[in-house]
Amino acid sequence: MQDAWVEQMEQTLNPMSVPMDNPIGTIESKDRQAILAALLVHLWHGYRKMRDCLTELEDAMLQGNREQARSLLLQIKRFCGTSFRYEEDAVLPALDHHIGSEQLRELTAAHDLVIRHVRRLEGLLSTSPGGEEQIEQGRMLIHALLMQVACTAGLTLLIETLPQDALIRILQARERALVEGKDLYEWDKDIRG
Repeated sequence: MQDAWVEQMEQTLNPMSVPMDNPIGTIESKDRQAILAALLVHLWHGYRKMRDCLTELEDAMLQGNREQARSLLLQIKRFCGTSFRYEEDAVLPALDHHIGSEQLRELTAAHDLVIRHVRRLEGLLSTSPGGEEQIEQGRMLIHALLMQVACTAGLTLLIETLPQDALIRILQARERALVEGKDLYEWDKDIRG
């Protein structure tokens, strides 16, 4: 079973740009295990893609390839916008009974920190190359973002315990966020306010 799950993960399209394979209208007819499997596949692909973008961003900065670094940062902003939207709309409220309101506030505050880190990375990439100090600042920010990805990916351990209706709400919120396609700043300004 685990091998089949890994194989399915490898074959799934990039979840950063593609809505779920099954339309929202039919998801309710699936059993809990099928819904959970679909959700976990999409979540893990997203976290892996974010991890890959961040490590590629670090490589691009080390190589002085600012054009590639800016392109990767755009992908990161798009991913964070859609991910943070459905996390705050559906995932975090569903996990409230598991982790409590204080932890929820900390996870939401972590989103604010990601926004600040991404803005600082943009600032570093918008100025003329500043040498080793600038690269080291960028690497520190990227490492902090990688830790945030790892922490958020860990929430899947709790998501697995949620009832079917909560899983469906998460999938639907994810679908809406992907269709809207707001980047990190648009989400923060337009949705969060």
